[in-house]
Amino acid sequence: MVWFFFLKHFHHSYRRLLVTFGVLFFLSIIAKNRAYYIFVPTDATLMLWDYVFYAFSCPLIVVFFFPIFFCYLISDIYKIDFTDASIAVTLLRSGSRFCYYSSKAIVIILSANIFFVGFFCILILVAVIFRMPVEGEHYFPMVRLSNEVDQNIADLLIIQHGLSILYLVAIGLFVTVLSLIFSKISYAYLVVLFLAGQGYNAVMYNMSLLPYSIFAFSVRSHHYPFLMAMVEDGDYSIKNLVNYTTSYVILVLAVAALSIFAIGWHQFRKKTIATEE
Repeated sequence: MVWFFFLKHFHHSYRRLLVTFGVLFFLSIIAKNRAYYIFVPTDATLMLWDYVFYAFSCPLIVVFFFPIFFCYLISDIYKIDFTDASIAVTLLRSGSRFCYYSSKAIVIILSANIFFVGFFCILILVAVIFRMPVEGEHYFPMVRLSNEVDQNIADLLIIQHGLSILYLVAIGLFVTVLSLIFSKISYAYLVVLFLAGQGYNAVMYNMSLLPYSIFAFSVRSHHYPFLMAMVEDGDYSIKNLVNYTTSYVILVLAVAALSIFAIGWHQFRKKTIATEE
């Protein structure tokens, strides 16, 4: 059933996916230009991996647009079966409501991986277009500090992948639960827009809120100890953020995803299917 649901979802949303990747390509070019302004010294060259990991930590992209785009892609993953009146048949084929519900959750996980890989490929494409070198001196603090402790690029990519997938899955489950609770999906968009704005504010203007802003968790450059290198002395007080590490973020995201999954299951289990058809 997972494969069936995935193909149905892809057929329904592939145009949205193309639009999303098109906008992300445009945003990736903006990220390249901002990288030169933020951390690349004058007359220096932006390195490939500096650019990639900066883009994955760019607040405008990953805190504001990632949640909105992912909401755009998967918000109606349950509603579509009610809209086309196929819910009774798909529930029968699934065997039980829990199998149906958990299969949809797996589709969200698969969609998160496609989203991550798609964005990564876009970044590589932009790097190729602008001929960014692979080897050389790194200036992005997260990459530079990781190299100093002998953590290679592969390790950074694995951690970034795990962090991004957990982040997207937690948001995806949250959005779909909202779609089950509210009669209109537009309400889910409004909630996501508000929380994305709050997360952006935490990253850009009030870092003391970082440990409490799940929508800001994917900005790994603001995890401790990388945060120490991202701010100038005296600009922010980060002494209370020493526990805001990648391990803390992953743990909170995992607990949040499981909790939201359980809440969503409770909501779906008590849903009256007959009234939705």
